[in-house]
Amino acid sequence: MEIPKIGNAKGIFEIFIPGSFLLLNIVGLPILFFFPEISYAINISTIELNYLLNPIISLIVLICFGYLTGMILRLLKPGKPDKLSAKKLKDSNKMDDEVIYTSIFPYIELLKYQMDNSYYNKSMNDFFEKTWLTRIDKGEYSNHHFFNFYKYMTCFNDENAAIEILSAESLTRYLTGIFYALRFSQILLAIGFIILSIKTVLQILENIYSVYNITALAIVAFVFILYSYSSKILLENFRFIRIKEVVTVLIGSYKNRDLFI
Repeated sequence: MEIPKIGNAKGIFEIFIPGSFLLLNIVGLPILFFFPEISYAINISTIELNYLLNPIISLIVLICFGYLTGMILRLLKPGKPDKLSAKKLKDSNKMDDEVIYTSIFPYIELLKYQMDNSYYNKSMNDFFEKTWLTRIDKGEYSNHHFFNFYKYMTCFNDENAAIEILSAESLTRYLTGIFYALRFSQILLAIGFIILSIKTVLQILENIYSVYNITALAIVAFVFILYSYSSKILLENFRFIRIKEVVTVLIGSYKNRDLFI
């Protein structure tokens, strides 16, 4: 039996992991923000508490709602992080080739640049010019359908190519889900930090000093910085991951070029 894993063809973790990550933030952060209030407000017996914290029940809830949350994230398009990644590359001035951040999905301008610089053999160049290059002025929406057509035709015709193509697609989708999960979590952290700060200031004005609130503020600030840095690293590399997905489809379609010429 094939074990699903990140980046594997038809894997589930590109859905489950981002979904579970976001779900844990949605549930865990409010508890962190308002733990003193929650601990005083909840009045349940030890038996009921142990029942609610049963690891089997918690695991079932995590799987069900984590996968549901992941499916919602899966519906969000990779176009947003791709464009932000291109902007970050442009602002950083780390790339000499401007076409890397100006080209839009499926990066036909970039592929043409690579072909012109002899990154591929002549046979592949000829195939590219007869097929992909003819779409250079068709627009992003139309070219997206063109890309999917070539991807599906190649996958249905070539099992080995399908494994590579679906693996590359799964990695892109995994990073897309993580990107949106990080962004939503950062919003929750920012809201929580503001609420905790206001609550702490009001308590100080009343000569009440809460070690818990100060500790929670420090934790929230640390986690926010950690998530921000993770988003930065993700965006610096996202476009390259998606370019790899497109190149994988291009090579797969070239290998099965009899389908398209």
